[in-house]
Amino acid sequence: WRQKGGKCWLYSGSNAMWIVGSTDAKEQNFNCTRGVLCTKIPHGGLMPDRVNCVWLRLSGETFHEDSSITVSIKPAPLYLQSPNGQQRCAGEFVPVADKMANGQPLWEHIGGKCWLYSGVNGMWIVGGADAKTKDFLCTRGVIYCKTAHGGLMPDKLVSGWLRLEGEKFREDAAISISTKPSTLYVMTPNGQHRVAGEYRLVPGEIVHGQSVWKQRKGNYRIFSSRGGSWQIAGAEGKDSDFQHAEIALRCDASHHGA
Repeated sequence: WRQKGGKCWLYSGSNAMWIVGSTDAKEQNFNCTRGVLCTKIPHGGLMPDRVNCVWLRLSGETFHEDSSITVSIKPAPLYLQSPNGQQRCAGEFVPVADKMANGQPLWEHIGGKCWLYSGVNGMWIVGGADAKTKDFLCTRGVIYCKTAHGGLMPDKLVSGWLRLEGEKFREDAAISISTKPSTLYVMTPNGQHRVAGEYRLVPGEIVHGQSVWKQRKGNYRIFSSRGGSWQIAGAEGKDSDFQHAEIALRCDASHHGA
């Protein structure tokens, strides 16, 4: 692999380890072990994002273990759920092309109003324009994870999120970040057959801090109620938050962001 817009290559060296090298490795047609980063052990045929070992980084004349180095596939869009507050930050975040923040991927909200980034403290943070103005060399934000990520992506951290409420941050177990399902299927064998079928995510539509899915061959939608439960209703009588929509199906249990 060649670095986009750069002069580095990721290759398998003659020692069967994954290596990040520069033009000197390319000049030897990569039949060498030249580089500034490498895996600690041979890869055994596993791809760079699958090798379960620490990476080594050249510092001066010596290689040192660096557990913060990660190699992964291109980051996927992420979906943030925050039903209890800071709902303006809820919704879809897409990777910012060719941009990193403090050595980690950067995501931008589809509405362009906030960003998901790794702060200088090694924690995932959702911040606004003030963080962007500082080029994310800060810890500014309204939602953050209380533990350092250690290279784990935001969707891999299952708990420990806090949100700003007034002047203080409060832990909120309902906050979650995940790779969202773009398509859902509803099966209702015992009744309400008209709501069955495939539902597709409606880009940018948020109700009560959650995504909305629309029936592919109909006018029904899956959405979150104000009380935090999933419901399916038709478009008739629909207002901005489905308060006057006729409910066809609902889940009695609260989803708590799931």
